[in-house]
Order: sequence, then structure tokens, then C-alpha cells
Amino acid sequence: MMNIQYSSDEKALNLCDILGRLDGNINLWINKLINTFTINDFSRIYMGSYYCDHYFLYTNKDKYKNIINYARDNKLKITLVIPPLFESNLEKGIACAYDLLHEGDGLIDEVTINDWGMIDYFPNHFCIKLNMGRLLQKDNRDPRYKDFFSEQHIHRCFSNYYKKLLDENNISGIELDCTHSSIIIPKTLLDIRVSVHGPWTYMSMGSICIYSSMGKKISDKFRFADKCSCECNKAVVQMECEGNINLYRFGRSIQFNNNNCKIISKVPYRYIYSPFNQLIKENKT
Repeated sequence: MMNIQYSSDEKALNLCDILGRLDGNINLWINKLINTFTINDFSRIYMGSYYCDHYFLYTNKDKYKNIINYARDNKLKITLVIPPLFESNLEKGIACAYDLLHEGDGLIDEVTINDWGMIDYFPNHFCIKLNMGRLLQKDNRDPRYKDFFSEQHIHRCFSNYYKKLLDENNISGIELDCTHSSIIIPKTLLDIRVSVHGPWTYMSMGSICIYSSMGKKISDKFRFADKCSCECNKAVVQMECEGNINLYRFGRSIQFNNNNCKIISKVPYRYIYSPFNQLIKENKT
């Protein structure tokens, strides 16, 4: 029997954690981003934040509304991404999600969650599809370990344990990163929508943000869950490692470019494109 490998059947543009950088005419900005890509035909936009509840809350609400209007004008769907919420921001974060879901009614048809507590909350308060976000995928990922990185990898979420967990919690989608030089998507979860992030891979994140310390006196720097003014919109930090490997700090996340990852899939999947290349270029000029 022929072993068929599928490619992505849907493409999405990931504007999470960068929306605050978009100034001026949002339509022109998005079209500019799309025109610089090697892929097109996007049918969906991801908005919100994966890594920071402050960013989720403090991004100007008009920018969210502009994305919703852009999606409405261009007949696109939206996935709302909610980061892990610190206890101090829990109620505000849920209220923000509620407002955005109301504003994007008919367009926002999915919510991606990144902590397990939201699994208990959302099904009881909203009738909407839930995705298991990339932060909940605890597979090891580090390109600096060559032998490990070069292995073909199947994410843990395809195990029987996770299959049962996803079924019990009515999770309709999962999001993966290109954690290795090649990843395999098996047929295990035929009733679950699989999405793959690229070309940038989330490696790790922390609760202390170096950007939030910008402009603060020494005694107030590097505080856990510290408030900020989204200073991460103004910079990108590059870290050069041995073996010609570069890591980048975007907000509270550490990421690396894995644009040569081979995705071997037995089922169609969604490809979520992160336009960080454009941001790096702009910060170098």
C-alpha cells in the first residue's frame, strides 16, 4: 500500500505577541507581511498572546478590533490565543477574552488555551472550539544538541494517554512546533485538527521579562510577573550559540528558526506562519 504524505491544507498568519508592533494602517501592514512570504492563501489569523498575559491585556484594544475588521472584510476566520494567566490577571484576562469573543462574533470560531486551568473554565462558559496550545506541548526542544535534534520526532500528544485526555475535555485541535529537523504526524488523532507552527519554534519561556525592566531603576528590575508597557514591541534580542545556532528572545519566549524542518504527515494539517523574519529585519535596519 502506498504511504501517502500530506501537506498543509490550510494556512494561517500568526500575529500573536507582535500585534503591538503594527502601527498605522493595519490592512497595509498585513498585506506587506503577506507579500514578503513564500506562502500565501491565508484563510485564518491568530491573535492574542501565547507567552504573556500582560501583552494580552495591554495591547491596544483598537488593534484587536482592526484585525477583526480586516478578517471580516477579507472573509477570514480568527483563532483567539489566551496565554497562561497570572492569578493577579485572571479575572481581567477572562474579561478581555469575553469582550474579544463578543466583538468577533461569527469570526472567532476557536480559542487556543495554554494552561490546563482554562480547560475547566471555557467549556462551562463558552460554546466554542478549544485548541491545546503550543505551550502545553512539553516535548524537549533544543537545536544545540545535534544528535537529539536530528532525530525524527513524534510529539507526546499522539500517545494513548493524551488521546484520552483530549477526548475527555472536548479538545478539537492541537498545536505543534517543529521541535526537530523532522517531525511525524501520525493518524492517531483523526478527529483532532492538527496545526504546526513554523518556521519559528518556541523553545522556552520565563516569568521574568527583561524588556519590562527597561527604564526602571536597578532595585525594580527583573521582578516576577512585573507590570510593563509592552516594551518588548521595541526590540528583539539575538543570542549567538556554538555551532552557528542563533536563539532569539521575543517577549518572554526564546525561539529559533527551523525553516528546514521536514513535516511528515499522514493527515492534512494546518500551517501557522509566524512572521518574525520581518521583525528581525526591521530591528537590524
